[in-house]
Amino acid sequence: MARSGAGPTGITVQPSLFDMFYEEFLAQFMSAADPNEVSQEFMKLKTDIERADFIMRLPFIRDFEIKNKAGIKCIEKAVRYREEGNKLFQSDQCTQAILFYNKSISYCPHPSYDQFQQGIEQEQEKVKEVQFADDIKDKDKNKRIPSKYESLSLSYGNRSAALRKLNQYEDCLRDIARAAKFGYPKANIYKLWERKGKCYEGLKRYDLAAKCYRQALQCVKESNLGEREKASKTGEIQGLLKQLRNTVTASSIASQDEEEEDHPDIKPAEASAPERPGRKAPPKKPSPTATNAQAQAQASNHMQKAASQVSISHISTTGSIRPDMEIPELTYGPNPRLPSASIAIDLHFSPERGRYFVATQDLGPGDVILREEPYAAVLESVFRVNHCAHCLRKTATPIPCYECATVQYCTETCRDLSWMDYHSVECGILSYLEPSRCLGRLPHLALRIVTKTGLQSLVRHTQTPTHSDQVDPGLFDPTSYRSVHNLAANTDKRNFEDMLKKTAEAIFMAKCLKFNGFFGNPVSPTPESHRAEIFISSLLLRHLQVAATNGLEMAECILKNNDITKFDIIPVGGAIFPTMSFFNHSCYPNAMRLGYQNHQVVRVIRLIPKGGEVNIDYGFDFYATPLEYRHKRAATNYHFKCECVACSHKWPVYDRLVDRPPQYRKKLTPDLTMEIARQAANYQTAMEYLVRLDINKSIPILGEYLTVMSELIVHPDARYLDCEEAYKQCLWLENRGFKVLKDRQVPKGLSNISLEKLKQ
Repeated sequence: MARSGAGPTGITVQPSLFDMFYEEFLAQFMSAADPNEVSQEFMKLKTDIERADFIMRLPFIRDFEIKNKAGIKCIEKAVRYREEGNKLFQSDQCTQAILFYNKSISYCPHPSYDQFQQGIEQEQEKVKEVQFADDIKDKDKNKRIPSKYESLSLSYGNRSAALRKLNQYEDCLRDIARAAKFGYPKANIYKLWERKGKCYEGLKRYDLAAKCYRQALQCVKESNLGEREKASKTGEIQGLLKQLRNTVTASSIASQDEEEEDHPDIKPAEASAPERPGRKAPPKKPSPTATNAQAQAQASNHMQKAASQVSISHISTTGSIRPDMEIPELTYGPNPRLPSASIAIDLHFSPERGRYFVATQDLGPGDVILREEPYAAVLESVFRVNHCAHCLRKTATPIPCYECATVQYCTETCRDLSWMDYHSVECGILSYLEPSRCLGRLPHLALRIVTKTGLQSLVRHTQTPTHSDQVDPGLFDPTSYRSVHNLAANTDKRNFEDMLKKTAEAIFMAKCLKFNGFFGNPVSPTPESHRAEIFISSLLLRHLQVAATNGLEMAECILKNNDITKFDIIPVGGAIFPTMSFFNHSCYPNAMRLGYQNHQVVRVIRLIPKGGEVNIDYGFDFYATPLEYRHKRAATNYHFKCECVACSHKWPVYDRLVDRPPQYRKKLTPDLTMEIARQAANYQTAMEYLVRLDINKSIPILGEYLTVMSELIVHPDARYLDCEEAYKQCLWLENRGFKVLKDRQVPKGLSNISLEKLKQ
């Protein structure tokens, strides 16, 4: 897609509706008789609802309305993407073809959520199910009933073909079922049965494979193929059945041979001995002919085990749902009043530092001190093509939204949860919130907080207001809206340009919600709906400020070619974690955040004594970022001056530490010297494990190094930072499904790895 202009992240984008809205708004706002007087009047306003009401009185803002949905289905685009995918598939570029089929599926017309709930898909079933000759009246034999969603079924069918070629059988089976459900042409449905049989054969479900092949044979008879083509296809499928029987027979013979090898309890002499009274004759070894006959009989029985009916449109969940990655549990158990946090930390408050976490006991490397799901999370628009918009799981075969082409999901379950929780009021307006020249990335997160909470819950919250600047002695519930609303917004520290821009963004989002019926029927607004629009605009304004201060990136790790030097952390979205927002920043943090799909976990990096503050970094650290840049970013983005140990002592960046010899806190005795040498050798061993991705062996060794050397060396120390960085990578890679590499699989040149090399 052609793009112009430059967005805030360096990505060029088209002029958006918000850009035009904001430019016209600024023109009217500054065209006042005395712009300075108007600006001063705006900055004197004390509350967000006053600011929203003030701006909404402008004639342009008052009259502005969203007229149409954006990012909607488009059959022309769907067909074009499918045809491009077909070209790639025919040239055996299946992986690339799937990307185009994904786009095609997202743009195809789709039954609405209400139609699914009313059972309309069951009516569609009547069109798509296989009909046999005896069930069709003579006058209907040559009449084809077109499917309303045939384009969708064809795209699913074509994607299933590409998946089958890539041996991704489970995903292929799901797409076959979807293709049939949405009305795959009856004349070609033999293709789905044959493909389904090949998938089951690949999964060694030979009984189901045989059943599918037989269904394919029956469907060939009912297809529109010519007699010669029917004969050819019939012979081809019969060949698949014969090959299947041979496979099952060979498997049965191999199984019998294994049983004989596992039970060598009959000696040759005993086998030929005459039978004596009271002694049971040993079993005779069957002849090869008998063995083959028995194996063929077993194969025949095995291929008949499938149920009498196999549905082409049934989506089986047995063994097809990919398990979520293992999320580590809280060390020492949960905190009674902070359920997302470990009992090993507690929340404190001071006027200078606000709310912050303190260790209630000594903590060591690897301790899990927080485990939390976000109150609201959104996916970066660039990752929507291969990530679920609800759980943020990476998925190569997404399914579309019911009504828009903007978002996609990993499963029907995530799609329905998204629709019921928030997407029904976001559908058709998210494209207006794409990052552009004037619009940043925060509006969608602020919008999600509002849409997920719902209008009625937001109104109920305002009826029982609380102000919790200090620590609430009661239970902190991170799932309640109050926990988000009361997060710091830093309104008093924001300048005029920032507040005016955020107010315009909030009002624009409220206009989008109004168009989607969030306040009632947009065609006939009432005084109550107008007040609701101002109210929601004020909440959106607050959450834009909250997100700017407390929003956290949702990230995932990647490792290219199993090469630890090609490890990277990729931000894929943003979220609000109420409990995690209480961690303060340090440029040399003693804990770190880890992403696990839709969860975040905080783990300790090095020793934290009882009573010590637990902190994380906000995206910048001392060894990679110069002091001036860190202070500027802390002041601009988070409105504080960093006074951590690295800033207070003006620690140099890593490049200036590499050649500095280590310094020690204690006098080096022979015993200490031996211990330092032992830890250095252990570190090298741990790095060898790391490059082989033997994470479980590397973690404890690195953890011991960090524990022992932390008490010996003077910080900052380049070698200690190397170990910290390696330890962080281990924590990211732990339980991610990486297999331990053999010697020949280890990428060349991975020895003596330092922090500098890991960061290349």
